[in-house]
Amino acid sequence: MHGAARNTGLMKIPRLALMAGNVVQPGPRFTADRIHQLWITPHGALKAAQRNNASVSAGEGGVQRLSFAQPGRLRATVTVNADGLVTQVDSEFPDPVMGDTSVSTTYADYKDYGGVKFPTRVRQTQGGHPVLELVIKEVQPNAAVTALAIPDAARNQGERVASEKVADGVWFIAGGSHNSVLIEMADHLVLVETPLNDARTGAVIDHVKTLVPGKPIRYAVNSHQHFDHSGGVRAAVAEGATVVTMAANVLTSSGCWARPTRSGPTAWPSPMRDRACRASRATRARWPTPRARSRYTRSSVARTATAC
Repeated sequence: MHGAARNTGLMKIPRLALMAGNVVQPGPRFTADRIHQLWITPHGALKAAQRNNASVSAGEGGVQRLSFAQPGRLRATVTVNADGLVTQVDSEFPDPVMGDTSVSTTYADYKDYGGVKFPTRVRQTQGGHPVLELVIKEVQPNAAVTALAIPDAARNQGERVASEKVADGVWFIAGGSHNSVLIEMADHLVLVETPLNDARTGAVIDHVKTLVPGKPIRYAVNSHQHFDHSGGVRAAVAEGATVVTMAANVLTSSGCWARPTRSGPTAWPSPMRDRACRASRATRARWPTPRARSRYTRSSVARTATAC
């Protein structure tokens, strides 16, 4: 957008930092998507297919399809035409909120740039919805590039959790870019906000257990549906928490949690048994615990604020 602030992503796989102006912050919420986008470029897809011993199937007119999985990152099928050019990549990557997310990317109107062929039109859909249409006007192969220094925010991204007791039975949970609040009740705990992803919310849950050992997290309050605030909801559900959210979020959220995650670091192979979620009750399902995948727990996965 004209006049919008420029954001730059700096990645040293598997870590990502986002830079707005001179401010650098970790970007764990976007890591899976950025790595996926790198591997599904025409040249990236071919390298990934070679690296992961892709299976090859022949189509009509000299078309070949290369299918592979990048462990913990993505699954993809690459369509290569008779001229050896990548025309389409159908892929799937794990999103912290959406679970396995299907993506289709097409490449067209290839041109030769100093001996390197590159598409000048890129179209992409996610979950069947158009998200990108790109016209490329210039390509500079083998351009001189000054090595970028890796900022500390990208180099060191271990989860840091700090807490401050603000009242009897109430703690402010900080230490990262997004915060949570812990509330102690008579026989259980309430965790307000489960942000970013499994890693962040898992670290928060571990810290909470040291503050109030022996009491389960019965409720996790999700203030709104933005992905930076919803990315850790799956981890809370796996912990056995009932999610408290706005009634308007129930249909969308339960649909997201119904999707399996087969290719991500937290492998949840089965969707929810009951995909329906009414505003007046909690839907129950079986989910693997993030840090003990062989153990399953029955969890309430959605309850509206009005139902509570």
